[in-house]
Amino acid sequence: MTGSACMSDGKLFLEDWHDGGSRRIAKEIAFHAGESHEIKLEYYQDGGAAVLQLGWMLNNVDPAVEAVALARESDQIIAVMGFPPPRGEEMSVSFKGFAGGTGPT
Repeated sequence: MTGSACMSDGKLFLEDWHDGGSRRIAKEIAFHAGESHEIKLEYYQDGGAAVLQLGWMLNNVDPAVEAVALARESDQIIAVMGFPPPRGEEMSVSFKGFAGGTGPT
């Protein structure tokens, strides 16, 4: 048996216990600005590789659409594309006014 359950303020809103591999499940709930909520996520993996992701979107806005709109209004942009798994590689950045990577600060 594998699965997960998610609660908001003690109320169960998502539950999926099943035999077999990972799968994607989703449920839409609404929160309002200025409110605090307790989120509790329970997960059980009976063997094999464990996979669990929790995600959310703000104001039902597609982040890609919002990013493109903001880029069109900007004079300059910095784009970071994709997030590959870490491979132990780091890059020093040496540019006047910028200290990043593993180089001297």
